[in-house]
Amino acid sequence: MRTCSLATSCGWSDLSLAQVLQRAKTHVQRGQIDAALKLYKGLLVTVPNHPQVNTELGVLCLRLRPPQEAIKPLEKAVAALPLAFELWVCLLVAHQWCGNLIKAKEVLVSMREKGFPENELMKLEQELKEPPSYRIEVVRELIEKQDVVGAEIAARLLVEDYPDHEAAGLLLQEVMETVSP
Repeated sequence: MRTCSLATSCGWSDLSLAQVLQRAKTHVQRGQIDAALKLYKGLLVTVPNHPQVNTELGVLCLRLRPPQEAIKPLEKAVAALPLAFELWVCLLVAHQWCGNLIKAKEVLVSMREKGFPENELMKLEQELKEPPSYRIEVVRELIEKQDVVGAEIAARLLVEDYPDHEAAGLLLQEVMETVSP
């Protein structure tokens, strides 16, 4: 049975990797995200390329932390499990949520090279052409707060990232109309 140094340092020297992972999941279920992150990151000190640890950490970060924190563990998980379609999707989403559409598209190209089903890849490609709803919400919130400069910047970035998306252009137009008397 494999034990980890984190378990030893926490006084849990008899815990296996699976038991520490279960504790981390329990922390997540209880809303103790910092405690779960500490366990996952501690495990990665001992087993830095472990697919399950990196997967769980990456997905947790994608759900509850800034998406930048999800990229490194998801990249390690994808490297360890290159045929795990859902991991690739999580990595693509993490890049998209970070606003790095170039990287997201590179992930999509790699997914094609792996031979994932084209119909699924086409859906993902279409999703990359549409801004995430939170980015539209940010612009709307800035408009409501009458932060015209912030709203204009956010809207222009949205149009730059999604030039073919009608909502992005309409949001920028709405912002510009609030600026003009």
